[in-house]
Amino acid sequence: MKYTLTVIVLICFFHTNAQEFKSGKIDQDWFEKTLTEEQLEAPAVFLEKYRDTNFEYRDNLDGWTLFTTIHNVIKINNTEGLEYGTHKVVLQHQGRQEEKIDRIEAYSYSNSSAGVERTKMSRSEVIDNKLNKWLDEKVIVIPNVKVGDIIEYSYRVESTYWHIKDLNVQEDIPVLHAYAKIAIPQFFDYNVYVKGDIEIVPKLSVGGRTENFSTEDKNPFGGRTQRTDFANIRFKENISEFEFSNVSPIIKEEFTNNIENFRSAVLWELGAVEMSKGNKVNRAKTWDQVADYYYEQLELSDNLESTNFLDESSQALKSKHSNQVELIEAVYRFIQNKMTWDEKEYNYDTPDLRKAFKDGSGSSYEINVLLVALLKKVGLNSSPVMASTKSNGVPLYPTVNGFNYVLAAVVKDNEWLVMDATEKNAIPGLLPERIMNWEGRLVKQNGTSKGIPLFAKKFSSQKTIVIASVNTEGIATGKLRVSYSNNLALSFVNIYKPAAASTREKILAKEFESDLITNPQFKFGTLPKSSTVSFAFEDDTSEIIGDKLYILPQLFLSATENPFTLEKRSYTIDFSYPKQIENVVTLNLPVGYAITSLPEAIEINLPGNMGVYRFKCSSATGTSVQVVRSLSINTTLIDAKLYEEIKKFFAQIVAKEKETIVLVKK
Repeated sequence: MKYTLTVIVLICFFHTNAQEFKSGKIDQDWFEKTLTEEQLEAPAVFLEKYRDTNFEYRDNLDGWTLFTTIHNVIKINNTEGLEYGTHKVVLQHQGRQEEKIDRIEAYSYSNSSAGVERTKMSRSEVIDNKLNKWLDEKVIVIPNVKVGDIIEYSYRVESTYWHIKDLNVQEDIPVLHAYAKIAIPQFFDYNVYVKGDIEIVPKLSVGGRTENFSTEDKNPFGGRTQRTDFANIRFKENISEFEFSNVSPIIKEEFTNNIENFRSAVLWELGAVEMSKGNKVNRAKTWDQVADYYYEQLELSDNLESTNFLDESSQALKSKHSNQVELIEAVYRFIQNKMTWDEKEYNYDTPDLRKAFKDGSGSSYEINVLLVALLKKVGLNSSPVMASTKSNGVPLYPTVNGFNYVLAAVVKDNEWLVMDATEKNAIPGLLPERIMNWEGRLVKQNGTSKGIPLFAKKFSSQKTIVIASVNTEGIATGKLRVSYSNNLALSFVNIYKPAAASTREKILAKEFESDLITNPQFKFGTLPKSSTVSFAFEDDTSEIIGDKLYILPQLFLSATENPFTLEKRSYTIDFSYPKQIENVVTLNLPVGYAITSLPEAIEINLPGNMGVYRFKCSSATGTSVQVVRSLSINTTLIDAKLYEEIKKFFAQIVAKEKETIVLVKK
């Protein structure tokens, strides 16, 4: 994927004595800082962002600990910016590994005729939330925040995970000035990646440090003993310093996969650690090393082999199905019906396939690894696929942290077929939209891996048939029927099937932008069969001027707004999957009126056969009009370089669909 963001002015100089400023010392000068028009019009603006990340060595039992200090100052410009008065920090813990937070300070500052008034946050205004078994949350609530105030907060996170958090150069609001320093001991080898279009030029240097290393013996139970040995060791430290000024915020745009994929940032991925002299443990230098990591650290190999509890099920399935296609379908349906997704992507803590199978519930890891195991047991070639949901972003480099979901793949007709048994309404080869995210990584037991595209291979269709009559007052009444296939059908079923009748009607009215819908009838087909909805409607979009009646050919189905309105586009356009939207409308005209004009037929093509729009309006008898309109999007992703073409394409569609059938009284 190519990241395309608006290039902004970047000041890459470094203060000679760049250091953290003290908390609680905001004065009048901060309120008088010169801000650009963009910074003044934003909900809020970072006046200062400071970060320091470094490692300290505890002892041979605790090892290296990662410390990150954060200190931010934000000016609140309007009511939308008040949300920045609450800051959340998520902390992870698992076994001996954990993240802790300390040194929390927060203040609000108001500027009045009497001077700058400071309010300090009390400890009671720090809220502790438990998100789940592995994640806690600290919520810093800054007191008495009002529009025009400056807020300040600082804290330090202590972590034994060695995972350096991303450095976001670009935020949701403008940044006046930012400084960050990342210091990494020579024993850690991190892969460093940059995303976004902002030029990021760090100041690199190598420093020397002396650390007091202590060694403690363990007792038979793994605890500490009284004996402690000490040694001073001098080592090198690789230092990266980043400084930015006047950074524009990231802009959210329609038809964007995940805005985080385009945010300018620096990312660190731990590639190797030198545990002792000459003993380097590789973690994520190549995709094959990533595959090894998943099989070893996440116990994929053990979980796939320790599945004798599936023997009875596999024998039953093999006895009923011998054809490969039928067997794949049967195994998939068995796991799909047996298991219910707990809506957790992973369960890396203690993935227990036996327990998950017994309980009939589990994470994407447990459900789809069970699917892989059962496919293997019936004699099929199957492997797990590590994937990342759209909300998690796109892993573009070898990473063990970039994946948050597991899929299953099986060889069918010499090709890999990817499946997700967490989705109750899907079929083999049809993935839910949440996981249609670039490509996954198929990991084999022999330690190799390969990229697997996660884009839809089949077109999804939406076909609408309308039969309506228009009266002399321009009111159209009629019936409408829509049928959906593939991913559009999956989305339709997932939205409407679990909803109550009253809720369905509200969703339907919003989707079709009409409050004049009555008697909706839903038919939820089992894929690959289509699903349908039909309803009666009344439409008042026609207009009478003098003795003429102007009717929109597609009534309320007409496109009236271009979804692409920005002057320039920075991000790849994501249509989710190839699709065809077709409307076939028959309008019976009112008695006493004659056709004066009909919109002309048109065909509009996008370059490279990426899409086509066709529109035809005709009348064979003069008493009715037939309209056939189709829009085909033949590709999932379109480069932002073609934005002008896309914008023009949809502008032409809107212009055409605003044209009216003109009738005149006889």
